[in-house]
Amino acid sequence: MKHLGAIKNNKKRNTKKQHSVINNSNLGEVNSKMSQVNSNSLMKDNRIQTNNLLMRKHGNEYQHNLEYLKKYRLENDQDALEWLIFNNTNLVHKIIGKYTKIYQHKLDYDDLFSVGIEGLLKAIEKFDFSFENNFSTYATYWVKQAVTRTIADEGFTIRIPVHMFESINQVTRYEQKIDQDNETVVVDELCDNLNIPLEKYETVKKVQTYMLKPTSLNGFVSKEDEDTELQDLISTENESLMEGMSRLYESPEKRVMDEDLKAYMDKMILSLNPREQFVITHRFGLNGVDKKTLEEIGEIEGVTRERIRQIEAKAMRKLRTLLIRYKEYVMS
Repeated sequence: MKHLGAIKNNKKRNTKKQHSVINNSNLGEVNSKMSQVNSNSLMKDNRIQTNNLLMRKHGNEYQHNLEYLKKYRLENDQDALEWLIFNNTNLVHKIIGKYTKIYQHKLDYDDLFSVGIEGLLKAIEKFDFSFENNFSTYATYWVKQAVTRTIADEGFTIRIPVHMFESINQVTRYEQKIDQDNETVVVDELCDNLNIPLEKYETVKKVQTYMLKPTSLNGFVSKEDEDTELQDLISTENESLMEGMSRLYESPEKRVMDEDLKAYMDKMILSLNPREQFVITHRFGLNGVDKKTLEEIGEIEGVTRERIRQIEAKAMRKLRTLLIRYKEYVMS
């Protein structure tokens, strides 16, 4: 109990009793307490500095996770639970920082911190002492799941299905690793290593480009994206492109459009200039036209494949902007 006593004394001096005794039966209360800890940047900095001082004083406190897990789970020791939360908040901060850097979402840091703490609490409740993995590894899984699902559900103007967001994370991690090794991403190798079909990779890259990185809308699609199709936006044989796009605004069980929206989408297509209309119509097979590749459209237009790709990207940006405006109008 030497470590626990030292930590409690330090917390009383440095965090002004931010972490009072936690009632395990009320996770909402725990979440509220931890959110209050993060209510302003000064308190957050003080907490991080305090934790760093404790780490230097006592060494790697993560090695005591199991000790306090057992005290809490077997003896319902609330001080042990308090210690577990306090000592693992840096893990929560690290994960939030990582996904905030990767994705330009609209959520507040405090909101994600509360969600991350909920994930940590789940790990504390569910950890199996027979696991070979240490607790911090197990907790990382639960915190990541809580944070990424919240970002996917609430972090963007357009809701990204959780399964798609997880696929985007998977591809992003692989690409970052390749980049760190100063190598070039080879799409076929990526698909083999991640065990995903090429079509899924293409969908991931399109959603990532058009939906998750707003600043990228001012530029063209990257070379990895050229000659790909956005499956979530592409229609089936009897649907329009815009019907497919509207699905991104609704939950899977509510993918139905009214007649007003259909009419608006027809107007959206007509708002494009003639060349953009031609490219979009032939790329996505609208109005009974067969879908064509970039090369095929380029041959018809007498321009390069790259030029057609640029026209397509510009047209899609226009359509997306118009659809967002329509959504804001309907919800206002």
